[in-house]
Amino acid sequence: MSIPIDHRSNEHLLDVDLSTRPWEQRWDSFPRPYQLPAHSKLIFSFSGSYLKPDPLHLNITLAESQPIRGIQPRDATDTQKNSVSDFIDQLDLARWGNGAWYDRSNHLPWGDDSGGIIGDLEPPVEPIKAPYLIMNTIEFYAVVGDEQIAVEPCDLGLKLDLDSYAWELTGTLKGITAKNYIIPDVNGPKALAITINGWSWVFAVKSYKRNSKLVGESYSFTAVSRSQFLTGEWSDKVTYSVNAEINAWQLAESLISPLGFTLDRTNVTEWVRTPDWTLQAGSVSWANVTPLEIITQLATAAGATIQPHRTDDTIIIAPRYRLSPWEWATAQDSAFSHLIPEAMIVDGTETGDFTSTTELERVLVSGTTHGAITEVVKRNTAGSVSAADISDVLNQDNIVNAERGRNILCDSGSIEQISIQLPLLPPGQAPGLLLPGQLVKILRENGSHTPGMVLSNAIKPDSVSSVWQSAVLEVHHYGKQ
Repeated sequence: MSIPIDHRSNEHLLDVDLSTRPWEQRWDSFPRPYQLPAHSKLIFSFSGSYLKPDPLHLNITLAESQPIRGIQPRDATDTQKNSVSDFIDQLDLARWGNGAWYDRSNHLPWGDDSGGIIGDLEPPVEPIKAPYLIMNTIEFYAVVGDEQIAVEPCDLGLKLDLDSYAWELTGTLKGITAKNYIIPDVNGPKALAITINGWSWVFAVKSYKRNSKLVGESYSFTAVSRSQFLTGEWSDKVTYSVNAEINAWQLAESLISPLGFTLDRTNVTEWVRTPDWTLQAGSVSWANVTPLEIITQLATAAGATIQPHRTDDTIIIAPRYRLSPWEWATAQDSAFSHLIPEAMIVDGTETGDFTSTTELERVLVSGTTHGAITEVVKRNTAGSVSAADISDVLNQDNIVNAERGRNILCDSGSIEQISIQLPLLPPGQAPGLLLPGQLVKILRENGSHTPGMVLSNAIKPDSVSSVWQSAVLEVHHYGKQ
């Protein structure tokens, strides 16, 4: 016995006419083939003899040729019947009333009574990440006098960290003629020049290694910035005494000017500059040291670092912390040298290494035989956590003492070193080249940001299709203050 469920619900499935329906213009887009040809094409030709025609062989056509068409099926009927069950779900019938069309094209929510004005509600837009299209260029030259000779290196790598006074370049030149550009001569070390995506460097070859094989030979080399000429390896040592009052950086310039170098102590931002101060007569002297050793001591006394210029015979003096880390979170974008979108960081290259030290609030900086005693206290603190006192013969002024103390307090607390990898974009295109000491801000996709200071940068130009800079950032974490 069958249960009488949906016994009136049925559906009629009908076949279609595949062969006998007529061809019609409204269906087939071809006119019906009943048009007579033009008068000029109605030509009859009769012969002189009579032949009884055979009706079975007579074929006269007064119309245009018909195109060969495929079969076009059409439903013989489009009737379809549906009904509901008489015995089930009768109480669940939805009593809709008269039906009407509801337009959802304006993306208005259900229950909206704005009258369908599209301007009242912006449709949702899925953000699409913009691609970065980069065409890398690498130029490498051996500098011989005033001439630049293009050579092809391999395995190139450049690096610089915050506590180094010179960029370092490593690589390999192949071929027997490479020794002409690597091995020093009576004129001194050989010079190399490289330009990567518009950023240029000039180097002096410091060391090399010859590799000999049956198929040829090559020379791997290490080259450094020309600031190396101020060090003990390449510079004569000097003896110097402060016999009369002199400004610290005036003293530095007097040491490097005879060697063809200049000193750059310009503002690193619109408000930050390493201060100058006066050294008292008879307060300090040096014996058998290099110019760079004296300048390094002066920079340490001022809380500064020494950085090399990429192409010129210039050394750059800048504060180690151009802005105190506790001010990074609220600083304006103008305080940062680079704003880095998170999407520009190569996926999977961001790593972190966390360390924690006591957060310092106070330090005492003073001279020895000459100078001043300066107590430096971190703003908005009680100054209860003190660093070790600093006593240096060069700290002879409150201004320079305060700057040295500030930088000491900055280098404490909860610190994370974040490593990131970025493409190296040409000058004028953010973020550009990241230099140690610069302040950067990573713009996160969730709207937050990560401020930090560049500790080091390494550039690996593997090929024109792969040029990356790998930077290490110092990031400070503070609790509620």
